[in-house]
Amino acid sequence: MIDLQPAADVADATLTTEQAILFGSIAVAGLALAGLLAGLETGLYSLSQVRLAVRASRGDRGAARLAREQARPQRLLSALLVANSIAGWLA
Repeated sequence: MIDLQPAADVADATLTTEQAILFGSIAVAGLALAGLLAGLETGLYSLSQVRLAVRASRGDRGAARLAREQARPQRLLSALLVANSIAGWLA
């Protein structure tokens, strides 16, 4: 006959309030980060190349940096997707 009772030395599986708050905070932060990264990925695809080039030529440093990154779309997209996967795992 198999004994289905847990061993006496098994720790109680309930969470303390502090642990529940910590896990909940990590989950909320992961969800927020996943949403932010998904928005960045969508923005990357909907970005107007002409407007970006015009702003970069006018001296906008942020636009120039983004134009350089968009010259290597595989690198930028893969970084966003990996980060989004990690954020989704945290959530």
